[in-house]
Amino acid sequence: KFDFKRLLAELEARRFDGSVVFDTPPEMPEFNQDVSLGIDYFRKEMETIRRSNTLLQAARGASVPEGMRYEVLVQGEIPEPVHVAGCPDGSIWFGSRRGAVWAWSPETRTNRLVARFSVSTSGQRGLYGFAFDPGFLTNGWVYAYRAPILSAGDANRVSRFTAMGGRGDWRIDSGTERVLLDIPSSSHGIQQGGGLLLHPREGHLYVGTGDNISPEETPRVYDDPRSAPQSLGDLRGKVLRIRTDGTIPSDNPFTKTQDARPEVYAYGLRNPFTLTWHAATGDVLAGDVGFDRIRDWEEVNLIRPGANYGWPRCDGRDRDTLSGASCPLPGVVAPWFAYPHDSAGAVMVGPVVGSAPPGWPEPFQNGLIYSDFSRRTIRFAQIDPAHNAVTNSIPFVSGLAGGALSMTLTAGGELYLVEYAGNRSGSPDDRLSRIVPVGR
Repeated sequence: KFDFKRLLAELEARRFDGSVVFDTPPEMPEFNQDVSLGIDYFRKEMETIRRSNTLLQAARGASVPEGMRYEVLVQGEIPEPVHVAGCPDGSIWFGSRRGAVWAWSPETRTNRLVARFSVSTSGQRGLYGFAFDPGFLTNGWVYAYRAPILSAGDANRVSRFTAMGGRGDWRIDSGTERVLLDIPSSSHGIQQGGGLLLHPREGHLYVGTGDNISPEETPRVYDDPRSAPQSLGDLRGKVLRIRTDGTIPSDNPFTKTQDARPEVYAYGLRNPFTLTWHAATGDVLAGDVGFDRIRDWEEVNLIRPGANYGWPRCDGRDRDTLSGASCPLPGVVAPWFAYPHDSAGAVMVGPVVGSAPPGWPEPFQNGLIYSDFSRRTIRFAQIDPAHNAVTNSIPFVSGLAGGALSMTLTAGGELYLVEYAGNRSGSPDDRLSRIVPVGR
């Protein structure tokens, strides 16, 4: 049997640039339709082969540990990807800052649009993230954190939507929205935060909110106790905690504090763009993107109820933000893990792993997978389980086309990530990619 696909793959591999002729003998016009179908098939197969070859070529730029493989799944057709999460049905959902959400099927290796949320994209606004309800396969509930388009003013919003359909055919109707929480946002749209986590054990939603303070404005307000991150009456610069119906958990730390917002769970943060959780301890971790100066640090904060992480007066390492002297605020909590900002940095926390995922090399166990958006790298912070403390940070992936803004790990040991290669604009190098053990 003639293997036509193999022939086409060989032509592409040899960079054939000639012509392929489809013709019907003059005495057999009845085959004209078959020739037309053959031409359509040829074009479709060549497009598939060239797309596959393009993705293979793109994957060659990244460096991964021995025994692992980096694979580009979708490139250039998904402008500004910011979040990825595993759907309970086994598909991988990923979303764009512009509001689009796609579902990628590992079985068919195709992606399809499942939602298009209405979002404001001024400044750093847009869609930040989404999370699946534990009962998603039954109730279809998806929680989204985004900047909606409003008739007046600006805000960030946490809402619950209902997905209709089923495996391979999910779709979200914007008319199913139930608003859970609105968070004020300043007009310039800087440092919005973006972390959204549905705690698998508690069942509550954690929300990371940015301080909205521009770098130029920070020196003016850094020692003001009424600044957004230090004011308990302001939802910005915080980690918030609410139930999935928008009500307040009774054990939130400030529910009985005068003039405090009861949603506040922890405060004194700058820009907690990502949140994750530690299954062994139940802890929530926030990737708090640091200040913009060379001498500043990137922080991963272990979120404790009622804790103050010091921003903008202090950076959490017992240091006054501007003078470098000892922090004058009492009780400021130091970072769980931090590293120098140097010339650039923007920390994004990913999954925390216990024993090494299936097929992974031995060094990658008991640790936090985290990326640095500015450096376009992924590293692994090794954790001493006895003390829940980071002991070392080792390289994991380098040479990415874009900064990895979000990562999710499947039970089978496949790490999916979205790479954002532009600057508040789409890029041909925007990607959905994954890192898997060799042989998968």
